[in-house]
Amino acid sequence: MLDGGGQRKSARDVIVRELVCNCLIHREFVSPHIARITIDGEGPVTPEDPCE
Repeated sequence: MLDGGGQRKSARDVIVRELVCNCLIHREFVSPHIARITIDGEGPVTPEDPCE
């Protein structure tokens, strides 16, 4: 993947960075639940929803 300046970037790095940022930004900070992301060998990186 190329960024705006023509430099190569890993799409995986960009996706993981966005996933972690979104998990932290959109979590409910008044809730005692821990923001957690699980990475397993069978599927994609998935955020866990403590409400489920």
